[in-house]
Amino acid sequence: MKESNPTTAILGLGKTGLSVAKYLKNKNLDFAIYDTRNNLKINDSICKFVNRKNIFLGEFDKNIIKKYENFIISPGIDLHKDFLEEIIKKNKKISSDIDLFNADNTSKIIAITGSNGKTTVTSIVEHILIKMGVKAKAGGNIGYPALELLNNKYEYCILELSSFQLELMDKINCAASVITNITPDHLDRHVTFQNYAKIKHKIFDNTKHIILNREDKNINKENLDYEYSFGSNKPKDKKEFGISCKKEKNIFFMERKTFK
Repeated sequence: MKESNPTTAILGLGKTGLSVAKYLKNKNLDFAIYDTRNNLKINDSICKFVNRKNIFLGEFDKNIIKKYENFIISPGIDLHKDFLEEIIKKNKKISSDIDLFNADNTSKIIAITGSNGKTTVTSIVEHILIKMGVKAKAGGNIGYPALELLNNKYEYCILELSSFQLELMDKINCAASVITNITPDHLDRHVTFQNYAKIKHKIFDNTKHIILNREDKNINKENLDYEYSFGSNKPKDKKEFGISCKKEKNIFFMERKTFK
């Protein structure tokens, strides 16, 4: 059998890492996988997509950096570790599963992030679209890997994106992007709240329609060309969503909108 010389390394063999392995295998690309967990059980469901000889467990050794040109990093891997800083210093290519998804995706994307409520909002958006008769599926941080969405032709893919995913990815082409709110979180990884907030705002970098919480002072509204907003106060026009009190009843104002 011909020995393979993979130029791509996947860091992390969790749900995301395995989805990357499936993706690369379907493209007939050679790769190796590294995971810091010494006790990780390598079962048949993993070996179906990964050559057992190319799975390495235990702490990452910096010497492996020279062996690969491409590193696909799972969101659970901390970018501030010395190992990853060395990859950056050596000018190796770093990408994420979201970057791979973005390169092959043909569906319209609605991307959602926030310190709180992003899973609920993602699930609600998926439910509404399906009830409207739209072929839609939610994935990303919500539990269904983004790359698995490529297996079916959905009209809309709704991606929940965590700060870890946003930190790693380059960009994503979105029909609409949403930030529900920004409050201090994951500062053990992101170090400062300012850096964390900046990472959250990456969701707006390449989107057609920006949707945000107009009442959240941590969302940089002044420097964003946003079209739609939501809040707990009364909306001023049809591009705002909110709540108004009429005859002692709360009424939620919204407009049915399909993003092109």
